[in-house]
Amino acid sequence: MMWGLGYGNSWPVVGFGMGIAGIFFSIIMMLFPIAIIIAIVYFIIWAFKTQQDKDRYYHAGNGAKEDDHMSILKKRYAKGEITKEQFEEMKKTLKND
Repeated sequence: MMWGLGYGNSWPVVGFGMGIAGIFFSIIMMLFPIAIIIAIVYFIIWAFKTQQDKDRYYHAGNGAKEDDHMSILKKRYAKGEITKEQFEEMKKTLKND
């Protein structure tokens, strides 16, 4: 093993005779585990966020559908397209589904 400047080439050898390439790969090997940990944390956060978004979407979607159908029914009744009996029957049908 050798400390200090090396011999035989133009690049200085630092540390245990690793040279510039050795230093470069040492830094990469130190950063690799950190990158893995960051990727795992990011994946966990992404998975929980995706599940929460799905829950919000499905819960909002079910309520919005029923309101949408009722609003269409009310508009048709207001325009006079359907009678009061038809309106009540369709409203009952929508509530049962």
